[in-house]
Amino acid sequence: MKKVYCLVLVLMLCLTMGNVAFAGIEDGSFDITYKKTPIKDLDKLIERAKNGVSDLDLDKLNIKKGSLKNMKTGNTQELPTYVTSQHVETKKYNNGKTVKRYAITAITIAKGNHFKNKSDKVSLINDKTLLASYDSSPAFILAWDDGHTSKGYDDTYSVASVTTYWYDIVDGSFWDLDIVEGYWEIDQSGISISDKYYRWGQSGTNQSMVPVQYSDSDTVSDYDFSFYKNVDSSWDPVLIDNNFNYSIGVTTFATVHHVDGSEWSMTHPNVKTNYSG
Repeated sequence: MKKVYCLVLVLMLCLTMGNVAFAGIEDGSFDITYKKTPIKDLDKLIERAKNGVSDLDLDKLNIKKGSLKNMKTGNTQELPTYVTSQHVETKKYNNGKTVKRYAITAITIAKGNHFKNKSDKVSLINDKTLLASYDSSPAFILAWDDGHTSKGYDDTYSVASVTTYWYDIVDGSFWDLDIVEGYWEIDQSGISISDKYYRWGQSGTNQSMVPVQYSDSDTVSDYDFSFYKNVDSSWDPVLIDNNFNYSIGVTTFATVHHVDGSEWSMTHPNVKTNYSG
């Protein structure tokens, strides 16, 4: 009887010690060893990206360029795309594990000359009477600016799509998507956007070395130009290692309407992947 009683005590002690060993992340006990306020200002982010400033190696991010497709002709062109990453926080858990949080921001810009068509209709962009006749609801933005239209086309940007995804690096090489957010910004008269939506996800190999694939999507109403989404917390982190296929991030889609009557499909990927194509 004493042997049975001792065995029960040993088993209870082992279970208790096991719970203590894994309590670091489960009970939320941690110290923040690094924290930095992320940059969100568009001009500062573009400047940071242009100067190659990034807390992660940009060459290893493999972010594809955005694209603009003429919906009538089917012609597609690449758009200037700027990428930067920010290390915003490091947590050190009591069980010795470290979780680092990063934000990857990608900015795709469609300039005025990207929408240029060889048509006499282009000259209508300088007609204020024409512009005033267009629907001025939030679904069709026509922000008049003589500085842009007097040149016919904006030499900075007409439409910018900005996305950021926040993720945690767990166990050194496993990435776990946490938040996706973004917005579209119009900076030229005679431009509007509609049919806005975004898709996010992560796929690859989880910590049990089992292939997993997660994705979701959502639309943005005509009266909104931004989005913010908390990612499903049940998704497994995926291994970011070139010996395994992986993909993680967010992509936005929108239809751009030009005052000359043309329509364009604008796609903006902010996805780290080693899949080809």
